[in-house]
Amino acid sequence: MKRPLLMFPEEDLMHNLIDIFFSNIPNYLAAIHEPSFRREVACGLHHLNSSFGGVVLMVCGVASRVSRDSRVLLDGASEHSAGWKWVSQTLGLHTSLFESASLYDIQYCCLLAEYMLGSSTPQSTWFVIGQGMRCAVEIGLHRRPGDEKPTVQGELKKRIFWTIFILDRHISIYHGRPVSLPDDAYDVAYPILCDDEYWETGNPATDFKQPVGKPSKMEAFVALIKLTQITSISLRSVFGIRSMKEATSIQSNLTLLDSMLNSWFNSVPAHLRWDTTTQPKAYFDQASELYMTYYNLQIFIHRPFVHSNSPLALPSLAICTNAARSCIRLLMIRHQLRPVLSMVTNMAAFSAGGSIIMNMWRGVRETPPREPAKRDIDDLSHCLNALRSISSRYASSFTHLSRD
Repeated sequence: MKRPLLMFPEEDLMHNLIDIFFSNIPNYLAAIHEPSFRREVACGLHHLNSSFGGVVLMVCGVASRVSRDSRVLLDGASEHSAGWKWVSQTLGLHTSLFESASLYDIQYCCLLAEYMLGSSTPQSTWFVIGQGMRCAVEIGLHRRPGDEKPTVQGELKKRIFWTIFILDRHISIYHGRPVSLPDDAYDVAYPILCDDEYWETGNPATDFKQPVGKPSKMEAFVALIKLTQITSISLRSVFGIRSMKEATSIQSNLTLLDSMLNSWFNSVPAHLRWDTTTQPKAYFDQASELYMTYYNLQIFIHRPFVHSNSPLALPSLAICTNAARSCIRLLMIRHQLRPVLSMVTNMAAFSAGGSIIMNMWRGVRETPPREPAKRDIDDLSHCLNALRSISSRYASSFTHLSRD
């Protein structure tokens, strides 16, 4: 089948967008090894290999949401069009049922999902991630290899699998749908705690060795994987259709999940613990995303019981409200520095705001009715401000605002 001719950004703009991508990449998008990617771009592989070309266009598309260069916009269109001129070219690249999947195809699915999460049709991401997970299984990324000596290809495969895994779980939460791969179907090891630049040093003795005293960026990624695995358990034990529905079973499941969340919280590496005073920017950004995901998961687990008539209603409401307030404090601090365009901040702002509304509504329904506290109104305003601050480029935030 003849491949379409891909049109890339101007050379200076493309390299600027690549720089933006790697300097703003969220914790969960670890599917690309930066030195390898830059080498392949430098040798022009994107002009020769359409699958890699699609990845390059998607990198440009995702980075366009952050770029202030007017060339990333469609002529005469709103800022929601940032990057679409490159993303739209890729949509017909992966339609053949007769070609074997490649690592580029899965990287492409991860990046397309990230882009579409910020579009006016975020529901499409569930299908995209499902396709990516099928590709990952087709080429065996879900299985632990026999020889685990670290190699560039081997570590990249692990990172790609865990990236699609994280996206799959969180998008399943977002849409309230089943995951693409059950937890008993994979046995992949966690990525090595080593940053991209130390994979290949020119000396086999130091390859894949993180310098002593310098925490790896992968520590945040691995911590997020472990938190996402708790998400998988909650999807089965609390939301599974065939799960036990007796009150005692629900209570024991919630107790177990709360215990697992507490253990995760206590295991967060020291440099990633939330600290607004001395934390370097790189760790500050990673920590804020981790903790927002943590609080969002707390809300997700307890939210279904807030409206029930069981004894779980009030404790679950208190947990959701406290988690929402903690999440909102993180959002406020992050957005005072700069608006952050990512799945995590968008979901966290919407989920936290919804929990505050539930708390306000509970007070209104009491006898006698309780007026919403100023604290709740202020917190809800902060959530709306967080969504509003990114709504010009993140269309799904604009959709949330229009619903409000």
